[in-house]
Amino acid sequence: MEISEISPEIDDYIKESIEVSLGLPISDKNMQLKLMALEDTQHRLQSQIFELEDRLVLAKAEANLNAQGLMRSIKDKEKILSEYAELQEQHSKLEEGFKRTVEACDELERENEELYAKLIDSSKARVDLTSQVESLNVEKEQLLVNLNKAEEEVVLLSKENKMLEREKKVLAEQFKRRQVGHDPKLPSSSSAKIKGKSGIKKSTVSGRLIDSDKEDARDPLTPINFNSPELDAFHPSV
Repeated sequence: MEISEISPEIDDYIKESIEVSLGLPISDKNMQLKLMALEDTQHRLQSQIFELEDRLVLAKAEANLNAQGLMRSIKDKEKILSEYAELQEQHSKLEEGFKRTVEACDELERENEELYAKLIDSSKARVDLTSQVESLNVEKEQLLVNLNKAEEEVVLLSKENKMLEREKKVLAEQFKRRQVGHDPKLPSSSSAKIKGKSGIKKSTVSGRLIDSDKEDARDPLTPINFNSPELDAFHPSV
């Protein structure tokens, strides 16, 4: 069986270990090697320390950032909570306003219904009033027609009255002349004949004969219904 060769470093380590265990002094070479090994270990540890310090600085910076972020998160959360409280208050106010608006709308709807009913009644009353006004206008026109007829009849009667007055005077003068020139020896039949003729017709100055039994040919006045409801509405009875 072949034994593999041992490296010089391992061989030196074994020898140094034996010498240390036996209490023998360490050679300068071994001391130098050990010192170099310690320095190398120290350098590695120093490098690790620097690396750990760098990591610690980064960790502190990251922790500061995290702390700042946490503070911002806390402030944002507080702000959100405050805004949420304000929104809740506004929501409560809006809800109360909505209730008042609904109540106002209901009240307006009731008022509109009442107003609509009043408008219907007013429309009916206006129709009735319009009908009454139309009836009164008809009555007014009829009254004007009757008034015009009455005025015409008054003028005509006035003229006829004047003519009758003149005829009366003429007849009175004729009667006086006949009385003055009357002959008592005349037969009574002649006097009766004259009276009979004068009883049927009367002569006028203009020669026109007037029949005493002739009816007036003028159109009668149109009667007015003074007891109509339209007149009663504007002229209530006492």
